[in-house]
Amino acid sequence: MGNSLSGEEMRVSRDRAASRKENRQGKPPHQAKTASGQRRDSLSQQITRRVILLSLTALLGLLTAMSLGLTTSVERVKRKLDRAGAQAARNVDLALLDIKSDLVATSASLGVSNNRGQIIQTMLQRNPEFFAIWLTTPDGTILEQHHQGATVHPFTRHENLETYSHKAVQLSPIQFADNSPYIDLSTPVQNAAWDSLGTLTVRVDLMALWTLTGHIRPSEAGYVYLTDDEGQIIAIAERRSQQPNIYLKDVVGRSPLEMSRSGFNGYRGVIGRIVVASVQRLEVVPWFVVVEQPAGEFATALLLVTVLWLFVLLAVLALVFNILAFTQRRIVFSLSMLQETVRRLSQGEWDSPLAIANRDELGELAQLLQQMSHQLQESFVQLEASNTQMRQLNAAYERFVPNQFLRFLEKDSIIEVELGDAVEKEMSVLFADIRNFTTFSEQMTPADNFKFLNAYLSRMEPAITQNGGFIDKYIGDEIMALFSGSADDAVQAGVSMLKRLASYNQHRHKRERTPISIGIGINTGHLMLGTVGGNRHMDGTVVSDTVNLASRLERLTRLYRVSLLISHQTFLKLSHRSEYGIRLIDRVIVKGKSEQVSVFEVFDADPPDVYEGKQKTKTRFEQALLCYYMGDLPQAVQLLAECLSVNPQDSVAQIYLERCYDEQAFN
Repeated sequence: MGNSLSGEEMRVSRDRAASRKENRQGKPPHQAKTASGQRRDSLSQQITRRVILLSLTALLGLLTAMSLGLTTSVERVKRKLDRAGAQAARNVDLALLDIKSDLVATSASLGVSNNRGQIIQTMLQRNPEFFAIWLTTPDGTILEQHHQGATVHPFTRHENLETYSHKAVQLSPIQFADNSPYIDLSTPVQNAAWDSLGTLTVRVDLMALWTLTGHIRPSEAGYVYLTDDEGQIIAIAERRSQQPNIYLKDVVGRSPLEMSRSGFNGYRGVIGRIVVASVQRLEVVPWFVVVEQPAGEFATALLLVTVLWLFVLLAVLALVFNILAFTQRRIVFSLSMLQETVRRLSQGEWDSPLAIANRDELGELAQLLQQMSHQLQESFVQLEASNTQMRQLNAAYERFVPNQFLRFLEKDSIIEVELGDAVEKEMSVLFADIRNFTTFSEQMTPADNFKFLNAYLSRMEPAITQNGGFIDKYIGDEIMALFSGSADDAVQAGVSMLKRLASYNQHRHKRERTPISIGIGINTGHLMLGTVGGNRHMDGTVVSDTVNLASRLERLTRLYRVSLLISHQTFLKLSHRSEYGIRLIDRVIVKGKSEQVSVFEVFDADPPDVYEGKQKTKTRFEQALLCYYMGDLPQAVQLLAECLSVNPQDSVAQIYLERCYDEQAFN
């Protein structure tokens, strides 16, 4: 029973035997069955399906390209028509603005001049598109009348023209004389005292104006014409369409406003041919410029593009089927053999034989694959050794350059760090220093000094890292640490360091060694974190007044004989102030600054009796501090004495009491 095969194992064995038999008979290995008994989807079948898919994709691509080509052609024509219409509209707008400006300027000249006839005649000469000019009194009496040529144009007085008014110039409705459209523009004439002298009116030949400004053609057979706001054709090269009461809606079935909203239009144009059109509205007057181009001008080019795409499709299909035949003969079989060899290599069979008779790249690839299998075997052994060494190096680098420092500089590796990389951050800075270390170290040998420092620093480091901080540097016995989280993290770290120090001193006491004390200063604010140094050696550091004040606070702990001081910036950033034992003890002037900084003592790590005493006398002490700063020394002395009676070990209260006595004696 122990040597018998299960049903599954027997089936797999039969499949392998059948596969070997098929290979001996010359059938390619890609037609063999899989271990599960199902025939594999051969590369030949996959290529056939992909050829069909590629053909369908090519057809879809052709249709898409044709659609895009048509859309692009239409869009190109539309942009061309829009540019022509916009240019024509701009030309008419500018011409009308020039006429209005000339009309206003001439009316101003007439108001202060006695030679009115000469001024009007000059205006008529510089505006060839004018039929006539009149100067009339307020009651309609003609004072001056000048016209072009021999035709005399009767003066027409227009009323209620507010709809067409434009900055003190009134425009009349469009009128026709002998099928020639014209418009009257009027403006008041006033003297220097702003008294009305009359009205200056000019009659503009719209066809002449259009000839001067609307000569733009979108194409060889295209044309441009002008309509009013109701769609009446008022200026067109086709004179038969330039008659009164010929409206665009009657001719093409749509108004200019409807056509301008649709953007691109196709219809039978005013000359009877199928056209594409674009409509632009004028800015100065509510008229429209209509641009029409015969549709046949771009249909021929579109047909040529379509035929070209058909030829491209046929060429692509022929190329695809040629590639299919070649792939079956020369590539599929060889790749199947390469696949089998690679599969064996992936299972660790480095000596798998591979024989491909092709004298081409695949044959050369087979030889290179054999060589590569031997090289890979050697490389994997070396790579594993290199990876082990790299992991050890990375762990060593982290001891000198903290990962937090790299993250703040947005660097993935120390290799990416360059001299001058810096970033501004709001952080809490902690300085901790052993008191009287110089005197203390003189009693030890250099070797003992190193052992002592390492024993001390190894106990302080976890208090910092476990509270979200990292050590920036060791300066002898001094520790400088940074906290990017809340200010509570830094204060918690400081309290933890003092409690660990107390435990360390108990250990030293058992070995009959002198206990040590430290001072800690913490400040919070903005600082620059980055790299300094030279090209051959650089170091990470932080620079700012925030760092300087933290160092100053650490030195103040020696003056007040306390263990932990924080600035008011750190105090204000605390999220849980009520959970700490904190009291205000001083206001100091920062070196190089004029403003005062409030200093707070955190006494959570004090011995229990001292902690309880400071908690009970906190209010009286802060009242005494206030009296001291206000100059009420007797009251300050009384309150400080009460504090010391409750807590005789309160060194800060003792210092302020001595200050009060000194100042009273001095006064």
